[in-house]
Formats: sequence, C-alpha cells, structure tokens
Amino acid sequence: MKIKRRTVKAEKPMTKAQEKKLLKKATNKAFSLWGECGRLSADDKCELCGAHRGDIKENGKPTILNGHHLRIRDDHSLRFDPHNNSTLCQWCHKFSREGAHRGTILFNEWLRQNRKSDYDYLLKNANREPIDSLEDVLLAVAQLTYWKYWLLTFQGKIVDDLPHCPRKMDTSSADAICAEVAARLAFDNL
Repeated sequence: MKIKRRTVKAEKPMTKAQEKKLLKKATNKAFSLWGECGRLSADDKCELCGAHRGDIKENGKPTILNGHHLRIRDDHSLRFDPHNNSTLCQWCHKFSREGAHRGTILFNEWLRQNRKSDYDYLLKNANREPIDSLEDVLLAVAQLTYWKYWLLTFQGKIVDDLPHCPRKMDTSSADAICAEVAARLAFDNL
C-alpha cells in the first residue's frame, strides 16, 4: 500500500484586496467596540440629560444612545480613543440646542466643566500619528476589547482577574493578542 505524502503549503502573503477587506472589518469592529465602551463607562445613560438607554420617551419610543466623537471622527489619531467619546441620547446628540451638533459652543463649555481631563487630553493629543494601517486598527481593537472587559469587570457584570486598566493598555500586552484578534476578524469569529 502506498502512503500519500501531503505537502504543506507556505502561507501566502495577503493581497492588497484581502488587506483592504480586513482593514474595513477591523475598522467597523473598532467603531462598534468604541461605542460600546462609551456606553459602559457612562452607565448606559446620556451624559447630558441623564436618560437611560431603553427609557420610553414622550413620543412613546425608547431612548437610543449614540457615541459622539468629541474631536472629529476624521481625526484618525483619536477616532478610537476612549477619551474622545461622549455617550448621548439622539436628542442631545443631534437636535437639542444645547447638544453636541447644534449647540457646539454650549456643548464645549459643558465638556470643559464636566470632563476637563478628557478635554485637556484631546487638546494635547490632537496631532498624534494617525491610526490608518491594519496593524494600528487591530491594536485599537485589542485595546478596546481589553477596556470593555475591564469595564464589565469593574461594574461587576463579569468576574475576571484583569489588572487595572485605565482606558489604555500597554503596547506589550496589546501586541500579544493583536495576532489573535486579526485571526478572529479574518474568520468572522469576533
């Protein structure tokens, strides 16, 4: 009986199209985690009016919370940064005269008074290196995933043994799980 030998093929490098597709998936995942982390840190309520997610409004519809970029989303250096997130109900986000989009001066004053450390952080870090490469976005996904589980643990929603993590994890820890995140994104497991 003849035994067939299998040859192991070397992994091919990603094509530009594959890398672009993975970058889009990673970016979408990072935005999703960014918003989820913002809602968790705000205890699922609007930071301006205090409405909780799911509360029934006067019009009979439930309150929906949005993540608002304090520094514009097009600033690629801060677009996934947890300090650049404010959780607002749709009314305060887009329609209120004191809200983020219509009442920018009033909203900026609220930000200076209520979240001074985040305001100062954003001014200081506004012109960092942009997060554009696949590796940078995967690192952001890893950091946001870690922060999400830290917030859940801190709030008692899950019990785990995560070390203290104030909004940012060190790059050595992130590098260790960055490859795993890329593999999960590639296989739709995240």
